[in-house]
Amino acid sequence: MARKNRLTAATRDEPGPDPDPTRQVRASDHEYPSRTCGQTSSAPAAVAQPDNLVLEHLRALRSDVAMTREDVREVKSRITSLEHSVAGIYSGIAELNGRHDRILSRIERIERRLELAG
Repeated sequence: MARKNRLTAATRDEPGPDPDPTRQVRASDHEYPSRTCGQTSSAPAAVAQPDNLVLEHLRALRSDVAMTREDVREVKSRITSLEHSVAGIYSGIAELNGRHDRILSRIERIERRLELAG
C-alpha cells in the first residue's frame, strides 16, 4: 500500500511560515530604498538605524584607537627617556674607567720611581 502524503499539491507549492520568526520581524522592520546612484535619499528613519549602530561602533573603535595612539606616544617618550638615562650611565661608566686607568698609570709611575715594583 502506498503511503499518502499529508500535504496536498496546492499546499506544497505555497511557501510555509518561516521557521525563524526573527527573520520576518527584521525584514518587515526595514524598508530598503529603491533608488539609483545620485538620487537623493528619501528613506525612512528605520533604514538609518542599522547605519547608526555601525557608526556607533566605528566611533567607539576610533576613540579606542586614539587612546591607544596616545598611550603609544607616552610609552615611546618614556622609552626615549630610559635610553637617555642608560646612555648617561654608560658614559659615566666610561668616564670612571678612564679615571681608574689614569690612577693605575700614576700608581705604576710612583712605584717605578720608588723602585717598589719587583
